[in-house]
Amino acid sequence: VPNAAVNGNTITVVTSTLSANKYSGYGNQTMVAGTNNAKLGSFTLSAGSTEGINVNTIVITMSAANAASITNLTLKDDSTGSTLGSIQTTPSASNSFAVNLPVAAGATKTLSLYANILAGANAGTIVASVDTTTAGTGMVTGTAASPSTTALQTITLGSGSLNVTRGAGDPVSNNVLAGASSVKVGQFNFAAQNTSYTVSNLLVLIPANAATSVTNVTLSYKDVNGATQSATQALTLPTGTQGSATATFTGLTMYVPSNDSANLDVFVGTPTIASGATSGAAINVTLDDGHGSNTFLATDAAGNTLAKFNANNTNIASNGTFYVRKSIPTIAMIPLGLTVPTTGSPIYKFSVTADPAGAVEWTKFVFNVATTTASLSSVYLTDDSTGTNLLDNNTTSASTTATSITIDLTKNATLAQYQQVAAGATKTYALYGTVTGWATGATLTLSLAADSATTANAAAGSVSGNIVWSDRSANAHTISTSDWTNGYLLKNLTSTAVSYSK
Repeated sequence: VPNAAVNGNTITVVTSTLSANKYSGYGNQTMVAGTNNAKLGSFTLSAGSTEGINVNTIVITMSAANAASITNLTLKDDSTGSTLGSIQTTPSASNSFAVNLPVAAGATKTLSLYANILAGANAGTIVASVDTTTAGTGMVTGTAASPSTTALQTITLGSGSLNVTRGAGDPVSNNVLAGASSVKVGQFNFAAQNTSYTVSNLLVLIPANAATSVTNVTLSYKDVNGATQSATQALTLPTGTQGSATATFTGLTMYVPSNDSANLDVFVGTPTIASGATSGAAINVTLDDGHGSNTFLATDAAGNTLAKFNANNTNIASNGTFYVRKSIPTIAMIPLGLTVPTTGSPIYKFSVTADPAGAVEWTKFVFNVATTTASLSSVYLTDDSTGTNLLDNNTTSASTTATSITIDLTKNATLAQYQQVAAGATKTYALYGTVTGWATGATLTLSLAADSATTANAAAGSVSGNIVWSDRSANAHTISTSDWTNGYLLKNLTSTAVSYSK
């Protein structure tokens, strides 16, 4: 006999539970009447922690007006994409789906509801609910379990729109070689709201004065399956007072997802100079918005057509401009490894490399100068491979101020008025000068001066710029032919400074 009463184990009796909740990863939506396979809602079914549930019936309810606005009500398991139960081709206010859906103890299943919204739907908003008659039984006890009635996302019937802007990958201005097969000149971003769109027709505009410097226009985009597609069209040259050449595209399959965006990349080919390209021709591209041309065409998910994008009647132009050249030089500073400027030794070195496409020439370089205490005079430039001074008279060929040095070979009276660099070759040049006042605290900084804006091709002596060069594209080329330009967009001019200090 025990000394006192001893309690046995405590047994807690609980019931099987099944709960339904609106899925947080899918919000309220605005859709267009006529949309097929529209996602009307998404929800979760969760079993309690003590026992799993075999769900056998899911009941979806809605108003009679909502039911009359849709067809083919379909329930799917998000994890597998499989259809649960039978498709309700003609939905009613209460729609029962016979399912075999096991939900483990403490686990959650995410389900989604789809339907075709009728083109003539006028029900304001569509809201479906998981009804309390949704049912299942405990996996161990067989006890019946049902969730509370749960309203799903609100679907508002509205209109769609398509907005086009420059894409994040829209390229910046650059020099491009004549004869290039494919040069990316633009990227445009198409953003769809409330419905997806398939863009089929587009009109691309090229400035009239650049038309003969473009062989064709190519568009690259993704279709509804995510596969990259491309289409190429030749340019139609402008006539009369037309300001642009055009490339007309039809039958495209560019897909823009609902409430998402898609990019369109634009490329051009350029002919050689011998085939008609013009040195200095400025290429940029513009998408015609359809307001005036009636060429643009997109179709939304409901089959409605859109004849223009954006709402402000404005075409969209790429940001970059691309200048055609027969060849292009690359400039590079050459580090000297010196800390003290010395008269008789180079104070600055740089190279000029011609593209393999052809030789280039130059007649002018300007250097920025900044000094403290020190001063610089008697400046001249040499061909570093031979040590030959390129200037025949320092007082007329090299102009030195407190802030700049100008090397202008066109002012030579006896020596060559230009320097040529052969195709694919590199020449190195060295700058010399006399430095005075080099005491404690003295500094000297030199750099090649870039050009910040383009200029029209002209004779060498007429070009305004810190650098004057030529792609030798003119017939019977000389320093007087109009194939000289400035240093706008030349490469490697962003970090060309060398500094000395004491």
